[in-house]
Amino acid sequence: MRFVKLIVTVVILGLIAAFIWQNLHTFSNEQPFELSLYVLQPIKWTHSIYSLLGISAAIGFVVGILVMLKPFLSARKKLAQERQEKPEATTQQE
Repeated sequence: MRFVKLIVTVVILGLIAAFIWQNLHTFSNEQPFELSLYVLQPIKWTHSIYSLLGISAAIGFVVGILVMLKPFLSARKKLAQERQEKPEATTQQE
């Protein structure tokens, strides 16, 4: 089974590499970008498409971690409260 997983992983990585290789010219094109908040002057700059993809992936990764961090921390807080209440319940029974 490990060998099959290895082969499937190599095939998938090969397909991703072929996709990137075929579209390398498209990814390296410069894309003009303008941000206007209607308060100050519009901010203009140019980035290549692959850097925009990387920036958006990084922002999405950070936002995803922050979104998943809230339930994790609330679950830890509830567990800590239950641990504190448990010894109090055993001392009250004695």
